[in-house]
Amino acid sequence: MENELLSGVRDIWIEDNYMWVISDNFNCLFGYDFLKNQLDLIAVYPETIGVLNFAFCSLIKAGNEIYLFPLEADGIYIYDLLKKEFSRVNVPFYGTNNVRGVVAGEYLYCLKRLPDELIRIHLITKKTDVFHTKKLQDMNEAAERQIYRICLEPCLYQGKIVWVSNGNILILFDIETESFCMERLEDISREKVERTKAWCRGGLEDCIVGTRVFKEKLWLFSLDGRIYQYDDGLHKVSFVQPMMNKHNKAGNSVPAMFADLVPLGDELWFVPQYKRKCIKYNYNSGLYEECMEEYERKLSQSERMVYTFCKALDDKKIILYSYYESCFYIINTADNMVDKKTLTVPIKRFLEQELSFRKMRIRDNVYQFDDLNFFLKDTILLNKLQKTFEWSVGGKIFETIKQQ
Repeated sequence: MENELLSGVRDIWIEDNYMWVISDNFNCLFGYDFLKNQLDLIAVYPETIGVLNFAFCSLIKAGNEIYLFPLEADGIYIYDLLKKEFSRVNVPFYGTNNVRGVVAGEYLYCLKRLPDELIRIHLITKKTDVFHTKKLQDMNEAAERQIYRICLEPCLYQGKIVWVSNGNILILFDIETESFCMERLEDISREKVERTKAWCRGGLEDCIVGTRVFKEKLWLFSLDGRIYQYDDGLHKVSFVQPMMNKHNKAGNSVPAMFADLVPLGDELWFVPQYKRKCIKYNYNSGLYEECMEEYERKLSQSERMVYTFCKALDDKKIILYSYYESCFYIINTADNMVDKKTLTVPIKRFLEQELSFRKMRIRDNVYQFDDLNFFLKDTILLNKLQKTFEWSVGGKIFETIKQQ
């Protein structure tokens, strides 16, 4: 087996013509060169992460370091691109997490949910501080656990780290005073989200699931596709009505109606999860416009369509990853074009490049090698064994050779 489809991609970090990639199905950090159209093996995770897959949910590049935030791994890990080594941040994690982060000045702030904790890491010294929010007395934790996994990372807004918790509680952490402020957002729709009734008795109420900053304003979007703006002076939200038709079809998952809000220059793009056009907000004119017929035609064909991320690739393009299709979609907003792209993992090249790759777990298949150099030299044996899902070079291979 020389190539394997790059599946289960959880997050990416883009810098110029290069992106770093993490996947649920591969315990390693990948890099992809857009100009060379080449997937690189950056590093295999250390065994200390404690899991064989679903290790990390997100990543951030800060300077020459990649910060990896845990999904099921036992902590936050840092990979130094110059030293080519991993280190672990001294903050414990237990069970399944969904940690997200944002850089502000000389610190990285990481949000851990249920209970909400803000972890601050100094980018140079790696000193950590943990700030605990007050427990929300009326939190519906069962409902929160149903949707918190889709919530996006916190954002930096006017010197504050901002996110929204269950019950539409806006939480703001003031970086200068190191204090929290909580505000209940009124005027948020409490209408039941129709598509959640398929798996949740009575359905879930609509709620804010993501925050974004665009042109110095805080935008909030809900599970059911409603968009709001927050007025920090009045401490209230106002409803924004982009053009769109309601989509009430139930599915097997509960993604937000919009995959994300993506700023591109003077435009803010609302990218839907379901079969419909994108919505573009023009900052200069203040107008909303339905656009990207090609997106509506080519994407969102499947009821199981879920995008694990939706990010700006450059000032004209947006990149998404379809988890169930194991492919990327690149939206060219200037040309109304959508390109579908899959990447494959060059197993043989990576085995030759990195010995620790021999212990990689790929889905349900374990690739193990006792004598990798011997194995790679014997291309005849490679051809005979490339369809085998569990390879062990050593005793089993020598037994195979004897029988030929």
